[in-house]
Formats: sequence, structure tokens, C-alpha cells
Amino acid sequence: VIAKAEHTAQGYRLPANNHWAISPRPQRSGAVRIRATSSSGKFVSLYFALDDGKQERLRFVPHTKECVLSYGSSNADETDFATKSEISPFDGQAHEILFVRMDGRLRVTMDGQLLHDAADQSQATGRCVVDIYPGADIRVEKVEYLELDGVPSAAAQKLLTIGKR
Repeated sequence: VIAKAEHTAQGYRLPANNHWAISPRPQRSGAVRIRATSSSGKFVSLYFALDDGKQERLRFVPHTKECVLSYGSSNADETDFATKSEISPFDGQAHEILFVRMDGRLRVTMDGQLLHDAADQSQATGRCVVDIYPGADIRVEKVEYLELDGVPSAAAQKLLTIGKR
């Protein structure tokens, strides 16, 4: 489980919780692809921890089978701005989630299905983070990160298709 990983060149686990910062430095554009399996009602959230103290976050709500995107300060003014119903990654099967922040847009897919594609809520830079909920029965099989600052849109789109399952 990535939350238990030691410090690596790609990122590190913050000591007091199950957060793993993927990107080595704050940036405006980037992507993270995670492949994970979970049979419990607790999963991961992916988010950009923004330098304005807020975050753009994707989280799963097991009891309502929803995928929710939110923006704001965690546990303070964080508000939901997009919800996709009947999304259940808790079936014991591997699922691939792609979270992309690029060209002033936030795009999220799960297993190739588009969950969200809309304007960014913030223009702040940030670090991409994987957050594994405490007590989650999850096996993270792969995490890939791609920094996209300065990469032309066409080239970035091509890079994002490499390694797709």
C-alpha cells in the first residue's frame, strides 16, 4: 500500500496521516493515474493541494455510490461542484483513475469513463496528492505522475494515452 511506502524520489508520505505527495514541486498542470483494487467501503481520494490553502479533490462516497469532486479548504469551506452517481470502485476489481489538471481544466476518468471535464476552480499552483482513507482495504498496484507545465496541449494529450490499460 502506497501509504506505507518509504520516502522516494517520486514523493513521500506525510508522517501524521495517509497522504502521499506525488509531485516533487508545485505546478499548474499535471496528471496522476492510479490503478487500485478495493473491496471495502473506503477508497482513495486524489487532489491537488493548492498553494492558496485550498484543494481540488476527487473522493468516493461508498454508501451513496457516488464520485464527488470538490474545491476548498478541507473540513472548512470545501464545497462539492460535481457528482457522478452509481460509481462503485469497491467490487474487488482493479480500477484505473486518471486525474488531469491542464489548460485551465480539470478532467477525471475512471476506467476510461469520463466523470468530469470542466473549468478549473482555481488558478493556483499545487502538488498532486494521493490520500488513502484510514482503515481502507486497498491494494494500490500502480501510480503514475506526469508534470505538464510547459508541455504543449497536443503533446500532453499524446503523453496521457501512453500506458493506458
